[in-house]
Amino acid sequence: MRVLLINPPYPEAEGLHVALSTPSIAAVLEEAGVEVQVLDFLVSKYSPQNLERKLRKFKPDIVGATSVTLNYPAARRILKACKEIDHKLITVIGGPHVTFGVEETLRESPFIDIVVVREGDETVVELVETIARDTDLSQVKGIAFRKDSEIVVTPERAFIQNLDKLPFPARHLLPVSRYLALQAACGLSTSRGCPFGCSFCVGHRMVGKKVRYRDPKVVIDEMEHIIKLGFKLLAFEDDFFTVNHKHCTAICDEITARGLDVLWAAYARVDSIDKPLLEKMKQAGCFALCFGVESGNQKVLDLAHKKITPAKIREAIKLCQNSGYDFIASFIAGLPGETEDTLRQSVEFAESLGEGGWGFHILSPFFGTEVRERAEELGLKILTNDWERYDCNQAVCETEGIKAETLNKVVDGITQMYYDQRVRDTLLEKLSDKELKKWQSAESQNLIWQLLHQEVIEEQGKIRMDGNPSEVGK
Repeated sequence: MRVLLINPPYPEAEGLHVALSTPSIAAVLEEAGVEVQVLDFLVSKYSPQNLERKLRKFKPDIVGATSVTLNYPAARRILKACKEIDHKLITVIGGPHVTFGVEETLRESPFIDIVVVREGDETVVELVETIARDTDLSQVKGIAFRKDSEIVVTPERAFIQNLDKLPFPARHLLPVSRYLALQAACGLSTSRGCPFGCSFCVGHRMVGKKVRYRDPKVVIDEMEHIIKLGFKLLAFEDDFFTVNHKHCTAICDEITARGLDVLWAAYARVDSIDKPLLEKMKQAGCFALCFGVESGNQKVLDLAHKKITPAKIREAIKLCQNSGYDFIASFIAGLPGETEDTLRQSVEFAESLGEGGWGFHILSPFFGTEVRERAEELGLKILTNDWERYDCNQAVCETEGIKAETLNKVVDGITQMYYDQRVRDTLLEKLSDKELKKWQSAESQNLIWQLLHQEVIEEQGKIRMDGNPSEVGK
């Protein structure tokens, strides 16, 4: 069997890194003896011609894609194009959007044959083997498919308890040189699971509330493998890397013991860090943390089930500032209970945090989240199911206390103010060397992503260092 895995394009470079989903699925298939290739439209240009060229050359039996809500429409269009090129292809899709929108996906997309639900590592191997034997799909746990005019959803598959048995993600199948050109971080994880139940997130439903940990030695073995590929920047994709201090410390100790020269970042909760842990992590190469703080208003925090306080947020940010960390305090505008007053309070709270990074996104009520399933009860009005607008940068819902237009105006204003301030500080030479380097790096990454994503060099020829195209040598 031949399987082509597709990374569908993403509409922007923000947060671009080497993700785990596609290479992880590729790895388990390779281990099972399946011939696998990856077509990565995250860092290359999608076109029907490029897709058809790949299908004609590789001749896969199965085409699979994974997506989140924002790039689900792109994944859907690509799988439709695959069927139009070769109607015999079996098309498969996975990811959080389709996991919690199984029936909607299969009903609106007759060209999608099978949906993989939640964790796919074991499911896809059994699925491919079942297809190869041409036996009953209903025996495969964790999938949904059509049978005649009915949609069949098989029993849920149990989460994998021993993560150490899984092979390292098959990153060698990705266009690594493109990611290196972007100076992108390479993702890896030390655990799966999220013990929290935030109303706007599907994490705890997608990977379970019980956290399953990998052996720290195995994690650092993988880290060494990533470094050999050329990556100097890593990102731990655990939902909350710092929740279990014993595990976190063991990871840091192993990095230090092996003398690895690498920088890395992670997600953290504001109530899960202290000074000794930050010092330990910094010694092991951690330079940045991302906190989901969501709001500066306690009522909004409580309705979101965050189980934190503004005081705890301020304490964590102060710890990071005193310890020399980069950080991002991420706020969400438009959560249940949001009003113009609470949003103003959050903005003022963010501004009071002092030096560092903070930013605002706007709530997108994704499939599987409490805010979507209990929208009316929570006072939310969902305005559209145009998934390409679910980018968390524009209002797709509103509360009883604040309209979509106001949410957009406030968040757009904050974003514009940030860039205007950066330009002024640059012109007046007020930015520190560190701040200037960060901003230049972000702008450079966005430019390189545009060049790669639009295949400018491939289409226009060589580009000289002064930025002017020159003729391709014959």
